[in-house]
Amino acid sequence: MKRKLVCGGIYRHFKNRLYMVKDVVIHSETGEKMVLYQALYGDFRSYVRPLPMFLSEVDHDKYPDVRQKYRFTRVLLDESGRIVGMPEEPAAGEAALANDSAAQGADSGPASFEKETAADESVSFESAAADGGSVLDVREEEISSEVPADGGTDEEAADPLLLDFLDMPSLKEKVQFLNLKRRVLSAKTLSQCAAAMDIRLPRGDISEQFAALRDSLLMRAKYEENDRLR
Repeated sequence: MKRKLVCGGIYRHFKNRLYMVKDVVIHSETGEKMVLYQALYGDFRSYVRPLPMFLSEVDHDKYPDVRQKYRFTRVLLDESGRIVGMPEEPAAGEAALANDSAAQGADSGPASFEKETAADESVSFESAAADGGSVLDVREEEISSEVPADGGTDEEAADPLLLDFLDMPSLKEKVQFLNLKRRVLSAKTLSQCAAAMDIRLPRGDISEQFAALRDSLLMRAKYEENDRLR
């Protein structure tokens, strides 16, 4: 099965930290596709990693106790930021993985984990092909990017749902509005809301677009809260 990278999606690393995929960028010297992604903890540092490596499976010979199939797997979050689903993992294992996430988060101190994560993120371009994970063949068209904006004229009436969304004073209230209006939001309105917030949405299913927009807003709300506490 070919995997699809969701720009703006939230991904869980198999060592139990969350990251947001920002974009797919090109290495200027080699032309290699690289995933640009940001940590959702600590100092929110950004990283790049070769696309095939990002989408590869965990080396279960090296990490036999890891239940997660992929090195990074996409997760769905609820309004409080808790993992409520893992679309790419076997359904029977989602609850166990979510429990692992909560348990490991309680057991691992930030300093020890960030040290381990920093070592994992120290990846040279030359070492990517030799990585233990099984590299997946990903076609370029399967990399989700920004949804094309719908056409329209200057005379076209503004979408009242879009205006109501923009009027929400805080990011959390914007998320609450989206949840309340989920059944009546069109793909066009979602695209306009995302464009207004400078958020990329995946192509295709409207439920994935909704989840991507909601999760991105939730993560931004957490950034703002962390910044206020510093």
